[in-house]
Amino acid sequence: MHRSLFRASTLLFLIGLLLAPAGSARAQTVILAFGDSLTLGFGDGNTSCFGGPQGGYPPRLESRLEGQGLDNEMRSFGVCGELTSQGVTRIDGVLDSNTDADVVIIMEGTNDLSNNGISTESMRFNINEMAEKALDRSVRPVIASPIPRGPEAGSNDRTGFLAALLREDTDEKDIDYADQFNGLIGVTDLFENFYADPFHPNSSGYSLVAGQMLNPVLSAASRPLDVEPCVPGDQTLCLNEERFQIEVEWRDFDGNEGVGQAVSLTSDTGYFWFFDPANVELVLKVLDGQAFNERFWVFYGALSTVQYTITVTDTERGLRRIYNNPLENLASVGDTSAFPGDPEDAELGAGSNSFVIDLGAEFGVDPDGATRTAWAVPFPKASSPSARSSLTKEEFVCVVDDESLCLNQSRFQVRARWADFDGNTGVGRAVPLTSDTGYFWFFSPTNVEVMVKVLDGLGFNNAYWVFFGALTNVELEVEVTDTMTGEQVLYTNPLGNFGSRADTSAFPQPEEPE
Repeated sequence: MHRSLFRASTLLFLIGLLLAPAGSARAQTVILAFGDSLTLGFGDGNTSCFGGPQGGYPPRLESRLEGQGLDNEMRSFGVCGELTSQGVTRIDGVLDSNTDADVVIIMEGTNDLSNNGISTESMRFNINEMAEKALDRSVRPVIASPIPRGPEAGSNDRTGFLAALLREDTDEKDIDYADQFNGLIGVTDLFENFYADPFHPNSSGYSLVAGQMLNPVLSAASRPLDVEPCVPGDQTLCLNEERFQIEVEWRDFDGNEGVGQAVSLTSDTGYFWFFDPANVELVLKVLDGQAFNERFWVFYGALSTVQYTITVTDTERGLRRIYNNPLENLASVGDTSAFPGDPEDAELGAGSNSFVIDLGAEFGVDPDGATRTAWAVPFPKASSPSARSSLTKEEFVCVVDDESLCLNQSRFQVRARWADFDGNTGVGRAVPLTSDTGYFWFFSPTNVEVMVKVLDGLGFNNAYWVFFGALTNVELEVEVTDTMTGEQVLYTNPLGNFGSRADTSAFPQPEEPE
């Protein structure tokens, strides 16, 4: 799998990896719709300012973006009666609570225009301030002008003037602009056929608004992020010639939160610990797969069931991938389309430069038998071993060698075997990390394939626990032997599947006599 080892004998393995079904992992652009009652969708069916269903342009735009090939999640944050000055204050909380956002649509000013005491310059300043707050958080703004006002609401002069000012600002700052005013004002019988009242569109009118939003949002979604070169640190991995920056945030079962502490292993691989330096929680690698599909690949394997978010940033291209894992899931992932390699290949899907992969409990095997590229094992339910046996009763001492890890005070011997897609077989080469944890490589010393740890869970369920996280989809066997009792468990992972395991009943111990 390492680029220096790409060769004919492993070609079938890599092709199998590339063709593996994606399961429920999905690429998404997260878009925030921020504004007043026009964003809430007042005038659209039963939409109300006092709770209940929301409508308007956001769901229609989400559907139209999907039709253009952009897998997206639209989140609506409309508040009836809001002034631009109030939006400046509120947008901080919306942006801070949606840290995975890629794009924010800012559509404010309708209520200000009804108040002659608020100048167009004041509205202009506030709208630009909201856009700057988004840019400060690496969220790309789309500014949308207010829509035309019906004749009963008075002149459209101020609305048109504000739209012209916003056009100047967005051109100067290179921000995407949806000129709703000039895009709609020329529509035949606009107020008769497309408005519910002088200020709000009806259902058909909101479809027109969504149409005006489409191209500016697609443009914003394709803009690269403004990122700095990766600098390795206690909380940051810099992988693959320090091009890719990796950061992790976690949340445990009690609601405690923190950031992962980074440890580099090779130029392509590293891991994070959350609670104790001796307890490895998550191992990641970024490989150069350009020779096969013009992409950089991201792999990770978990030895933890806490909630975590992995943020991977391509600092050369300004592209970002966010991988979310919820509580109680244990997952391994191989994303072989993570980042484009060739500069000519800048498009991601329909222009998306960031997406989120969410791992849910539905990972596993499809009803038709096709294995997914990741699986999740609920916690604390134990993941049973594939086989259990006992060795002949005799003195057995674990000896560290090229093929063996000796974990948890050297009581447990761990070995690994593999078989690739071309029928080649071999044994894992062992590298110890901590007293409880180590890893195996298969094809190259710089390419970590599976991480294993054995924990003392006697204080919880009177058993020793076995965790492993795979960064490969070759066929895998992990053999763990308790050298004190001769008991042995064998875990298998089928060809074509990425797998992590958490067996919290791996080696139960006899109850102490009272």
